[in-house]
This record gives sequence, structure tokens and C-alpha cells, in this order.
Amino acid sequence: MVITELDVGGAEKAFVRIAIGLKQKHWKIHVVSLRDPGPLAATLQQHAIPVTALHCGGFLDLRAIPRLRTVLNTLHPTAILSFLHQANIVSRIAGRLAHVPLCISGVRVADRRLSVTLSEQITRPWTDHYIAVSDAVSQVHKTLCDIPENRISAIRNGVDFEELDAFAPTNRSLLDLQSQDFVILCAGRLTPQKNPQLVLQAFQQLLARSTTLPHPPKLIFAGEGPLRASLQQSVQRAGLEQDVRFTGWRADLPGLMKAANVLVLASEWEGLPNVIAEAQAVGLPVISSRADGCTELINPGITGQLFDCRDVNALVQLLSAQLHDDTKARQMAQTAATFVRTHLTWQSCIDQYDTLLQRLINHNTKISPR
Repeated sequence: MVITELDVGGAEKAFVRIAIGLKQKHWKIHVVSLRDPGPLAATLQQHAIPVTALHCGGFLDLRAIPRLRTVLNTLHPTAILSFLHQANIVSRIAGRLAHVPLCISGVRVADRRLSVTLSEQITRPWTDHYIAVSDAVSQVHKTLCDIPENRISAIRNGVDFEELDAFAPTNRSLLDLQSQDFVILCAGRLTPQKNPQLVLQAFQQLLARSTTLPHPPKLIFAGEGPLRASLQQSVQRAGLEQDVRFTGWRADLPGLMKAANVLVLASEWEGLPNVIAEAQAVGLPVISSRADGCTELINPGITGQLFDCRDVNALVQLLSAQLHDDTKARQMAQTAATFVRTHLTWQSCIDQYDTLLQRLINHNTKISPR
């Protein structure tokens, strides 16, 4: 199994969970990270899954191809299962050079950027099958890259319910928050894809209505990324240091979710956001953009609320409505929790991976299963 990196992120955590689950089903797993080992490597190693780090850089670091080819020539794997764009491209090329019989690419987001789609189209002939994280991602990727229907499948992530349930709500006082505050949580990488700037804009517009608001709104950005500095500068220029918190990456994010009033996701594109599923699982109301797989987790007015991407006014209206009366939002959150805990289990996810991998390998008559 090959991934771009093993830093803490939704796709990376899912990759680790799937690797461990397949190992428990008696698959022989070896993980390769194109970059450094990352903090998640230790979790894999605790489950007796070896990890090889290639110590390469970004997408243009061509050293990744010969380094991965060397690993493949040593291991002689039955198949490569890769996650994330750089790992997918590198795995296809290195796998072809190393004569690996089967190449399977995990598609985690519906990325429409030309730089992504062009490299995907060029290397498509070297991909035997694709596994998308949601139906929306499957449809977008299939259309952009002209992939036949029988060469792409959709398998949704699971949610670690026991891990979520183990967290107590974060003490608000530790974040200098009051019990009466209306806490808006924006959790995830601070990157253009996630569009945290829109959340800050909506928050500022919400504050402009402060004389009519029943509770003081507060905004928490939980995550790291290249936009953090510019967001903090915007907060300082607007004099909002008392209203906006930057916590960085939090190991206790589920506790933070349990202490918040609403999760907001304003992404431009997505896969099947773990952060939404986890928020729903702990009963936190969610307001999200209509970005790809987000619509598979949220039925508007039933399990959460949706707004059009980049529509800051619609986001302000939804936040204002919940701030004035969150009874309906809490009811929707409970409906969402029931749905997620019923349908998004890791057992189901890993069973589907196991079945698909066996089918693909059995179909390839040049090799034997497992």
C-alpha cells in the first residue's frame, strides 16, 4: 500500500485503518510513504505492518519513481493499492516499470484542477481499477478521466465510534470560552480547498448583527495549513482576537466537537469528509457546502444544512437561524448520528475492500489471491 504521506489527515487516517483491517483479514501488507514516515507510521508498526519512507518531496520530486520501483522489485507485490494523487501517479509508473501485476488507485477527492486531471488521464492506461471514497467522487473522476464503469468502485470510509465515545467534552474555560457562547467550529487543514476564509467572512457578518443575537458567537479554527498566517492577520486587522481562536491540530478534536454548537465546512471540493461523519456521530449539528460527497452525508433539513459553495450570505443565514433557535439543529444532529452509526462502520468498509481485492486478483489470471 502506497500513500503520499502519513501525516494526520482524514485520508491518511482512513488509509491506516484500512491497512490494519486488511492485515487482520490475513492480507500481507507493506506500507510505503513517499515522504517522511509521519506520525501515523507508529500506529501501523504497532500492528506489525512494516513502513518504508522514501523521503521525497512534492509532486515534482521525480526521485519517488525510482525509489518506489526499487522497493517493488524487492517485495514483488501481488498488487499496489495507493491513496492520494501523488502516490497514485508514482505507483502507476513505478508499478509498470517493476512489472507489478495489479495497480489499484484510491481516489479520495473530486479534484477538478487541470494539473490533476491531466496527469490522471495520461497514466490511466496503467491503472487496473479505481476505488473512490464516495459515489460523487466516483462520478466526477469517471467523467473527467473517461473511466469505464466497470473499472471504478465506491467504498465509503467508516467511523471509529469507540474512539469518539471515549472523549469527554473539552472544558470551554481552557479555550477562554463561556458556557453561553455560541461556538462555531471549523476543523481541518487551512488550505484553499477548505476555504476557511469564507467561514471567517461569514463570522464577521454574523458579528455585525451582534445587537440582535441572543448569544455571543465565537469561532474556532482547529487545524494547520498554509492559510493560517493570513487568517490570523485578517483576525488581527479586524480586531477579532477575543472572538476567534486558532488551536492548531488537536488530538482531542472529538472533545472539541462535543463542546461546540455547530461544525462548519466550506470546502470547494471534497471526497467524503471524515470531519462531517465524526461530528454527526457525536451529535454535533453540521452546516456544509454542497461539495461532492458532503451531499451524501447531509440531507438538508433532515441530517444537517447545506449551502452553495462560496455563498457567504447563505452560510450567515443558516448560522443566524441556528443561533436564534438550535432545537431543530439538535434534532437533525440526532437523526444524523443514527444514520452514521448504522451505515458508516469500518467493518463494512474493510469487508468491501477485502471482497473487491479478492475479485480483482482472482480475475487477473497471472497471479494467485493473497
